[in-house]
Amino acid sequence: PVPEDIRVKQKHTIITSGCLHNTEVFSTVGFYNESLFIDCVDFDFSLRVAKAGYKTYRISQYVLLHHLGNPQYRRFLLWNVSSTNHSLMRRYYMSRNHFFLSKLYFGRFPLFIIKKNFFFLLIILQLLYVERNRKEKLKVMWRGFKDSRSIQKQSYI
Repeated sequence: PVPEDIRVKQKHTIITSGCLHNTEVFSTVGFYNESLFIDCVDFDFSLRVAKAGYKTYRISQYVLLHHLGNPQYRRFLLWNVSSTNHSLMRRYYMSRNHFFLSKLYFGRFPLFIIKKNFFFLLIILQLLYVERNRKEKLKVMWRGFKDSRSIQKQSYI
């Protein structure tokens, strides 16, 4: 039982940073897919947990300081548009793993994947508007898309 003063919300996916796991889950769904290396490792694991019938929760009142990239900003009319300004290597893995997960989980979690694709497109638009080395980043993201077909679905158990 969770104490009354703890705010808990059930989530489809959570990020790995600050996670606590019931160790039983590993014998059912396996470990993290190491071929993903960085980005989407947590989404893959969370979706496998959900597929196996477990629930994932986020405790809202605890905060973990977590920085994404090296943010840059550019003014657009009245708003500041931001982009995470990740390195070329990180953009490659973000793209590769995003497309791998989209293909793998669209049939089971279509709404989550559609939402994730929307935000991926938004990230590309932010990158195009804010960041400097757009061409190089788009090239590595394209290569990530092509390479996403070669990632092996891990045999988890």
